[in-house]
Amino acid sequence: MYLHHICHVGKDEWKETHADPFGQHGFVYRPDCAQGAAWSGEGLPPAGTVCEVLNNTLDRPEWERCTILFMGKFKAIYESESCHERVVDVSESWIISFRPIRTPEQIAAEERREAILEMKGFLSFSDYREAERHCADLYDAGYRKVTP
Repeated sequence: MYLHHICHVGKDEWKETHADPFGQHGFVYRPDCAQGAAWSGEGLPPAGTVCEVLNNTLDRPEWERCTILFMGKFKAIYESESCHERVVDVSESWIISFRPIRTPEQIAAEERREAILEMKGFLSFSDYREAERHCADLYDAGYRKVTP
């Protein structure tokens, strides 16, 4: 399969070419994000984007930081801490998911939400919202699960 792409030939020099992306040519795709447009999280991330990936084809899928090397309509190539280059199918949304790098505030909010849900699991309230409010109050007051 040959694809039309932009190839890096010098420091700031790019040229259009045709090459086999799965062959031995050692091509590099032009990072679309290098031109100042940050990926908003909508659609698929362009080549050059540093984001997080969740690959559901792995034994234990977890979100991990990655760099998008190639993004097509059906295939993507990314590199991450767990692999040098991985070719994935992006035509089915359940297989792979991408999201922007989370800010420390987003991470803290997610941890708070998970802790509140865990606390709520130990309570038996008939009013779901009341239980969540009480757990949120406890979490915000500094109460945390302690493992013996």
